Amino acid sequence: MDLKSSFVEFTLFSFPIFLLLLLLPLSIHLLLRIQSSLSHVEARNLPPGPRRWPVIGNIPLFIWKNPHVIVSNLARIHGPLMSLRLGTQLVILGSSPDAAKEILKTHDRELSARCAPKATPIKESDLKKFSLLWATDCSPKWKSIRVLWKGELFSNKALEAQACLRERKVAEMVEFLGRKEGEVVKIGEVVFAAVYNTLGNLCFSRDLIGLEDEKLARDWKEIYWRFMECATTPLIADFFPVLDGLDFQGKKKQAAKCMKKMFGVWQELIRQRREFDGSKKHGDFLDFMLENEFLDIQILFMLLVYMYARI
Repeated sequence: MDLKSSFVEFTLFSFPIFLLLLLLPLSIHLLLRIQSSLSHVEARNLPPGPRRWPVIGNIPLFIWKNPHVIVSNLARIHGPLMSLRLGTQLVILGSSPDAAKEILKTHDRELSARCAPKATPIKESDLKKFSLLWATDCSPKWKSIRVLWKGELFSNKALEAQACLRERKVAEMVEFLGRKEGEVVKIGEVVFAAVYNTLGNLCFSRDLIGLEDEKLARDWKEIYWRFMECATTPLIADFFPVLDGLDFQGKKKQAAKCMKKMFGVWQELIRQRREFDGSKKHGDFLDFMLENEFLDIQILFMLLVYMYARI
């Protein structure tokens, strides 16, 4: 290969790289200009807030611990209602009783929707259709479900009716610990099993874990807390939704694995009730859902919320 051909090959190979290096600063400059212009437009209608960094916004303010302390300090500077930019996401933050009243009571209908964490291993379309917690608006269907829940599951009458069950499960746990006198007992697993069995009886009229089975209790405890941790951990995609398809932290995969195990057990219990036990009434959560003709997928989502609201 002569010198001339080598030079031509090198030039052809390096030209795309040279072009990329040439366009990169220009692209960054244009993005910053666009962001700056959008910020000026937004600033006309937004509450005050701390100065933002390019691209990442106010994320650096929250990399330390105690974010509630940081928010409290910012409120002293910018007032009880302020705006923050976390990546590409705009956040309006109320930090006083009056601001909370405006958000949660005066304008509750307009601001009732909740942003589902990106780590939640559930399609956004399914969340909109089946989730009570992450509904995008106050639709008639959402309101009817909420009325059912409030009247049948979380009313004072319903909670009082469940008192005997809770007392019975606590008594069973105390009796079990009494039988284990002088032995090593992993109290965390026993307490979790007692709580989970209480929920199991509220939902399915049956125990789900034996108090003697420490391994099963430990496994389910790990599944529950792992799912809660993964589903509530902020992901890069929460701040930059364009990266939603990339699970850099692996949390979405872990949450999906945990949810699959939980849904698998609950789905089998629903199937058994539908096929073999449909004529017998238990007066539990599952009966309530089946009587109101909810689909299995709706029941699973409701169970997920109900379990975590109680555990």
